[in-house]
Amino acid sequence: MPVAFWLLTPFLRRVPIEIEQAAAMDGSGPLRTLLQIVTPIVAPGIVATLINRHRPFL
Repeated sequence: MPVAFWLLTPFLRRVPIEIEQAAAMDGSGPLRTLLQIVTPIVAPGIVATLINRHRPFL
């Protein structure tokens, strides 16, 4: 699990706060912002984490 945090941190940091603020101004709640705005931006990091979890010695 700590490796997952280590892998996802750079992907989460590249999400601009302005995008989240714009979603909030448009009336999006926190869950919708997470699922429809942040998750697609962070998707490559999630995939990389899943690959690393299932094949740690690639």
